[in-house]
Amino acid sequence: MSPYMRLGHGQSLGASSKYIYVLANENKLPGGASNGFYSEEILQLKKSDLTINKVWSIRVDVGSSGRYFYNAAFAGDNTMYGVFHNAAFGRYEFWRLNLVNNRWQVSQVTATQSHFVKQQAGSSPVQGFSVSGSNMYLAFNNLIFKLQTDGTYQKTWKHVSNREIEGLASDGSQLYAQLAQRGEILSGRW
Repeated sequence: MSPYMRLGHGQSLGASSKYIYVLANENKLPGGASNGFYSEEILQLKKSDLTINKVWSIRVDVGSSGRYFYNAAFAGDNTMYGVFHNAAFGRYEFWRLNLVNNRWQVSQVTATQSHFVKQQAGSSPVQGFSVSGSNMYLAFNNLIFKLQTDGTYQKTWKHVSNREIEGLASDGSQLYAQLAQRGEILSGRW
């Protein structure tokens, strides 16, 4: 894969039978200028040779403000879920993007009633996000929260490795958490 390919924040990756999907954000235009805070790209890469097959630009506007997804999960070729930290309202919002006629259509799925963890004002500590069936999972440092897709809290899991989670994947009831600093993955069932 080319080192020049913009892969964004790095915590939004998914795959289907033929493609790998990446949500690229925090991109820069030539000369280092910002591409706009709310503009992001969805890249579809061919698994066969890791070249770009398609690129879509997305922008989610809500009234006079936008939604920027540092964390997203792909569910096949036509669906992406994004999580947005709304610091002004003290909650996380979950959005679904469906690919229809080569265009991503956006709808809000739900919002939580809290931040889940104590944090500095305005910060968004989500370090992993995954969707599997009717469940969503959020990872913060050494915590994983399980939610129903309507935002209802179900349970919390904590690991004691003294390392942060840097990515999260789920397959049915099996979770995989990538840990920071060494190439290790924890797995467990819910």
